[in-house]
Amino acid sequence: MAALPEELLQQVFSQHPVSSDLSTMANISLANRTCYRVVKPYLYHTLSLEHCTQTRRRRDLLRTLLQNPDTGTLVRSFYVEGWETEPTFLLPEIWRPEPMPHDLMSDALVAVDGAGLPTSLRDRFRLQLAGGVEDAPDAEIALLLLLIPNTRFLAISMVYYMQESLFMCMIQHRPLHQLSEVNVAHWDTEGSSSMDGLVALLQLPALDTFRGHMIDFNGESSTLMTPGHSTLKRVFLYMSLLDDGGLQNLLLACPDLETLSVHWGTETVGETSIDYSAIGQVLRRNGHQLKSLHLTPEDVDFPEDMDINSPLGILTELTALRFLDATYHALCAAKDTSPDHLRRILPHSLRTLRIDAKDASSGEDDKEADETNVFDLQLLEIMRDEHFGDLSTITVERGDGFTLSEEAKAAGWNDDESGETGFVLKRQRRQDRDRTS
Repeated sequence: MAALPEELLQQVFSQHPVSSDLSTMANISLANRTCYRVVKPYLYHTLSLEHCTQTRRRRDLLRTLLQNPDTGTLVRSFYVEGWETEPTFLLPEIWRPEPMPHDLMSDALVAVDGAGLPTSLRDRFRLQLAGGVEDAPDAEIALLLLLIPNTRFLAISMVYYMQESLFMCMIQHRPLHQLSEVNVAHWDTEGSSSMDGLVALLQLPALDTFRGHMIDFNGESSTLMTPGHSTLKRVFLYMSLLDDGGLQNLLLACPDLETLSVHWGTETVGETSIDYSAIGQVLRRNGHQLKSLHLTPEDVDFPEDMDINSPLGILTELTALRFLDATYHALCAAKDTSPDHLRRILPHSLRTLRIDAKDASSGEDDKEADETNVFDLQLLEIMRDEHFGDLSTITVERGDGFTLSEEAKAAGWNDDESGETGFVLKRQRRQDRDRTS
């Protein structure tokens, strides 16, 4: 193996999954210096810390990176879960770390002093690392972040006091210029984490994608977002909270946002007001750049006094929109029985339309059957309208299928897939229809 060119070895190892079987890669690295040099970037591609009680692993990583600074530049992904930002005297005794060994402390302080940090931040680092009143694992996590400047992916489990944490202060004063994706999850099965505690992350210079789980993005929890200061293009919120005020703050802060996916959380996450009418107004004012929009509230327990029959309204101004995923009642109110309703409110730029119409599915109730018939007519109007020439896929979730009209078939539409949970309609491309006609 030593006789093989390094370029060939790099090609071989690049085919090996980075995230699996690292022990094998580590064994290969021991074969000779060439193998070590080639395998090293894969060994240090990802760092992962699962819990703050992993003090020994955290400090082993610190020791390696402090003694080999070039190794830290190889890290591209950093996963950290459930560390505490509270002072140690507030932590359960079992979670309180042992004092940092003297030699490791000395190397850590040298790194902090040489990092060019603001005096206040450097002093706070020294105080917490040295076991002062505010000592916490937070300082060691922040130091790890300081030592991996080229990381592109960060996944963290959101902890309490995050906004005031040294970790977040580090990001604010020494931004990671290559970080393009951040995943944040609330560290509990109930409640949520406020978006205001994550503002420093959203303002990173190269950030492209944000994924949040159980995040409170309501208007009152996102007041610190500065208009136009985020480069974000994709935001995915799962089991989270977002009202029209939060949506406006998000769209104003992220003028280049192209993809927005919202899956609202249940009452165990918190309270939110899903006012489709107000959300539609915000989209018309500030959502012209959106290309993909997913609005998924199926797990939400709507308050009894809430009017969910006020839909988004006209979306034709969203001329960049290519993908729309929404519920039937987000698009159609009970009074919207005109066959051309969807055709009048949807943008002609759509290529894919997904509608959760389970609430409008047919059944024993005559009203539900009428809604289904109206909805089918509204779909047919879209399918035969030449202005929707780019629309190629319609997916509907409901308990029954769909009958294609001869006119829709002539326009190139076919029933691609039908089942108990809904159906998928596909349209043949215009050039293919012309070729076969």
